[in-house]
Amino acid sequence: MKTTAADDSKTKHHNVKGSLRKSKRFPRSQLIMVALVVGLGGAYMLVRSFAATATMSLTPATANVQLGANFTASLYVNPGGANSDGVQATITYDPTKLQFVSVDATGSAYSVSLQQSNTTNTITIIRGLNVGDTPVTANALVANLNFKALVGTGTSSLTISNQSVSYDGNLTTPTVTGSTVTFVTPPPPSATFSNVSASTIVSTDLTIASGQTNSQLNSSTYTVTLVPVDNSGTGIKQVALQLDGGTALTDTTSPYDFSVNMTGLTCGSHTLTATVTDNQTSPKTGTATVTFKAARSADVDASCGTIDLSDYNSVRSNFGVSAAQLTSPRIDINRNGTVDLSDYSAVRTRYGT
Repeated sequence: MKTTAADDSKTKHHNVKGSLRKSKRFPRSQLIMVALVVGLGGAYMLVRSFAATATMSLTPATANVQLGANFTASLYVNPGGANSDGVQATITYDPTKLQFVSVDATGSAYSVSLQQSNTTNTITIIRGLNVGDTPVTANALVANLNFKALVGTGTSSLTISNQSVSYDGNLTTPTVTGSTVTFVTPPPPSATFSNVSASTIVSTDLTIASGQTNSQLNSSTYTVTLVPVDNSGTGIKQVALQLDGGTALTDTTSPYDFSVNMTGLTCGSHTLTATVTDNQTSPKTGTATVTFKAARSADVDASCGTIDLSDYNSVRSNFGVSAAQLTSPRIDINRNGTVDLSDYSAVRTRYGT
């Protein structure tokens, strides 16, 4: 039977398609092997990807710490969603700048202490779970590490090494983030005057009887109270007080009260200066000053002039008025709570002097 050129062309085309179909077929065993390889490779990639999400860190990542102050670096671990029943890490620090104080596992997600040890510059912590405890899967506290700053300048690092997270007998190595500490020298102490201000007027020739109110320093001898501020946290060693730069009075215990003799001060402005010393390794001092005015007791308006009609009229027009209702406490010259005959007598007798 004869074939035409067209028939030959169809036959060749059919054979080519058949060969192509044959080339795409694999034996069943080969297909199974390919699936296993792809499946195992995918699983391996998932494990690698999953394990890479585990992290371990010290919090805070940065901290400013004063010389002599304590601070805490908290160790956290995040299994990245995987199960975890144990954790271990070694924290390294500079013993010339930091003093290790203690490890506090209060609140740790890992309830069992398997090992805790330290050298001159390292702390090793290994903790796990009790049987029956739920595995840790999210970011959780391992322990708090307490240190004390030995210097007041520069920086230092806390680093993590030998780190592992465990589950079902397998260990994962988490990525780590350490902490950087910046050391600062605390400021000196300061102080405030609790009962003296720029509006205070001292009566320099008045002695108030025991039990009577001496508000506004209207007494020849008055208790000046200072409130020191411990800015370093090391405590207050001493407070000293001077009137117009004179002999210093000192006090070492709270409350810091000073009996200051105001007798004989000239009329006008005067200054109290407080000097506070703290207990830093190199003690620091701070100062506080307050300026007040002095005047004679019968000089009701504190004009530093002659006792005049203004002073007299202030007492006379307020005769019988209680101190709480007065526009100025000085009108109650003897500070007994009411403008009375003794106040009138005092201003009348000194009138014109």
